[in-house]
Amino acid sequence: MFKPDGSNRELLIERKDSIQIEIDETEKRITEWKIKWEGCKYNLTLIKANFQLHDNMRPEDYSFDYEIIEQKDSFYIYKVLSTVWENDILSDTIWISK
Repeated sequence: MFKPDGSNRELLIERKDSIQIEIDETEKRITEWKIKWEGCKYNLTLIKANFQLHDNMRPEDYSFDYEIIEQKDSFYIYKVLSTVWENDILSDTIWISK
């Protein structure tokens, strides 16, 4: 379970090949993302969501770039390289369970 820093949301993140599914347990939202890796950097582009997107935005407008800056067996730390949100989290830790 991923709890973004400074938020009360709880996200379950599942990765399968080039697809990432995020289940927001707090708001009952589900998103499906295309993930593209390039070394320790990756891009997430929204494929679909079970909720209304912002006005005048298409799924592909939700595209985010990240870089993994530290990795251990049980977690990794990422930083945001690009985002569409002004107040986005700049870095955080993702705990890994297999």
